[in-house]
Amino acid sequence: MAKSTDIKYLVNVRDGDRWTIYTDALTKGKGIKEAKALLSSGNFDGVKVTEDRGQSREKIVFEEESAGRTERPVSVTPVEEAPYCKELEDFYSFDARITMGRLMREHLDHVGITAGELIHDKMNILAVVRNDNFYIQILQTLANLQTKDSDEKPADRIDFLEATVKQMTDRAQFADDLSEFEEVLDNAHAGELIKEVTAKIAEGNQAFSIRAVLSRYLSRKGDWEGKLDLLLDQIEKEPGEVALIYIDEMLGEIFDGSEAVQEILGYQRNLAAAMTTLVQLAAGSYEISEGSNSPMERLSAVMAKYDLKQTQDILLDRVGRALAGVNPLTKSDRFEEQDSFRALMRNLIGQKVFSNSGLLAEAATLRAKSVLKEEHEDESYEKAIDNMIFLLPTIATKFGYLLDLTGTEYGRNNQRHIIAGLANVLAGINSVTQIVEKGASEKAMMIAAAGMRDRLLETELPEDWRLRFARKIYDLLMAYKTGDGDTTIAPTPEVKRQKAEEKHSEAALSPDLKTRQKKRAPDAPVKSKAPAGKSKKSDENLSRRECKLGEYIFHEGEEGDEAYLILSGQVNIIRNIGDEEIVIAQVGVGSIIGEMALIDEVPRMASARTASETVLTIIPSRELKARLDRLEETDPVMRRLVGMFVQRMREARIVSIDS
Repeated sequence: MAKSTDIKYLVNVRDGDRWTIYTDALTKGKGIKEAKALLSSGNFDGVKVTEDRGQSREKIVFEEESAGRTERPVSVTPVEEAPYCKELEDFYSFDARITMGRLMREHLDHVGITAGELIHDKMNILAVVRNDNFYIQILQTLANLQTKDSDEKPADRIDFLEATVKQMTDRAQFADDLSEFEEVLDNAHAGELIKEVTAKIAEGNQAFSIRAVLSRYLSRKGDWEGKLDLLLDQIEKEPGEVALIYIDEMLGEIFDGSEAVQEILGYQRNLAAAMTTLVQLAAGSYEISEGSNSPMERLSAVMAKYDLKQTQDILLDRVGRALAGVNPLTKSDRFEEQDSFRALMRNLIGQKVFSNSGLLAEAATLRAKSVLKEEHEDESYEKAIDNMIFLLPTIATKFGYLLDLTGTEYGRNNQRHIIAGLANVLAGINSVTQIVEKGASEKAMMIAAAGMRDRLLETELPEDWRLRFARKIYDLLMAYKTGDGDTTIAPTPEVKRQKAEEKHSEAALSPDLKTRQKKRAPDAPVKSKAPAGKSKKSDENLSRRECKLGEYIFHEGEEGDEAYLILSGQVNIIRNIGDEEIVIAQVGVGSIIGEMALIDEVPRMASARTASETVLTIIPSRELKARLDRLEETDPVMRRLVGMFVQRMREARIVSIDS
């Protein structure tokens, strides 16, 4: 007599008159469930489950014919890029699942599952593999995308992909043994599931097991709104941070599908209304009516409560792609199109999702290019940027928009115009409060301004413009702290040198030059230029200080009795805001720091900490006073200080940034 463990249930499918074994199951119930799912896919004429005890005669335990087979060929949906996966685990990542979902969108929408549900279920994988044309398209498309920037041959990549699919299929068989964990989701929540899996499953299979159980839980519902409800049920049980990461990715997969979005959103008046709804969902502000508990309002509530970044990114990505597209926002005339676009932009800005998004900045500009142009006016890239700047309500949003645009293809192609736009916007700013959110605290203002400066320095703009614009932000920040609002965009080093040369030439040609020299020393002849290679005065009487990386030179709030000339290395200028230290500038060789405390006799406005090993010349207050008393003498240190003091008076009297 055969043991129960030797019994298998074979799932057979019929294509015309031909029966083939599709897969096998360990229990009769699982075999029948898989057979029914195969029949509902519309890909087969009939299914049956047979009991295999090793006997020669077939024993049928379930059989059903198709009411009408649906012949629906599917093809791969084109995508522009795919993450390069080196091993099996890489194919389970969120980015890889999103790519697979987009490639197989027709098939996934037809069977009503996500890519995550597909790759964690053996039957779903085999359904794709046995569709020869579709499967070959997937392999070829992925191979071409993943090898386009490498020396690897597409044919070799196809071999690797096929081997990986075999591994994925074998691993999905393991998911059949995880049914006991599904009860945890019914009785508790995903957080408890993670605890159970961590306690009972080997470490290398834990992440797969958690995703597999959640995917099978999701597959209980065949409609997208039902799947959304299941995930919201889990979130509302407050399963913990780790569980939310898994659920967030599954939500993102659902909203990456067009049919899923259409089903969940329901009727929308037009494209503009649909995008507005998506923006509100992403921001967690969607509401139909007070007391309503629709799936969308439940989603909005959890989006407001938790940081579901993957879901938010997918929702805004959908908005960006639709905004950059050519489908009209409304079904009316160009005036309503313009009004709808302006309203959508107000919504994006009001929900605080427009900033720090190159995707939305580029998409909005592309839409503005066609929507905001005047009748009979040619579409212009430069005009589109100008229209966007005019449309945005505050200097902060204008400035942020231009920064976001610099990192996009649109921005790279129109860099000169963006530089002009940034210069114009910054020229109209006379206080740091204009470039941060209204009502921001001092701490928030310092962080926001420093963040903008850092973003400027990280852009692809030419270096001299990056430094000039970043210097302006720094000037505004320090002028705000000192109460001095006189700030202008600092000229580039080339402009500085040119002006210095012009002034030197004017002075040399001046008829009053010798008169001024005689007034300095009436009994002495005019001195000629010192011979090359000799210094006019040595600074060897000043002490030097060698500092290690991370060493504080002085602290904010201290009384100052020394200034420092940086001979080598770099120094960070730091402000203390609450319990945090914020780097507001970095200065290097040739810069002098700490001198304002000597001149103004007020406590130091900031701290100075080395960013590398640094060597300093120490300028004591007594030495500075003595040098101020010897202005008539030629002194290289004094010349540097005088030049800096003049610059301070002209440019808000702040610490100079060495270009």
